[in-house]
Amino acid sequence: MPDCPFRSSDFPCEIEIELMVQNEAVEEATEAFRQMQKELRSSLQRIELLENTLCDHGIPIPDLDD
Repeated sequence: MPDCPFRSSDFPCEIEIELMVQNEAVEEATEAFRQMQKELRSSLQRIELLENTLCDHGIPIPDLDD
C-alpha cells in the first residue's frame, strides 16, 4: 500500500484502510438493496396477478386494516 497522502509517516494509511472498508460496506449494502428490490418487484407482480384473478371471478378485494 502506498504511503498515506494525508500523513506520510503512517504506513499503512488508516484513512485509506477505512475508505476501503467503507467502500466494501457500500457495495454490500447496494447488493442487498438490489436483491430486496428484485424480491419486492416479484411480490408486487404476484399481488397484481392475484388481484386480477379475484376481480375476474367477481370476488372483492378485501380492505387492509392499517
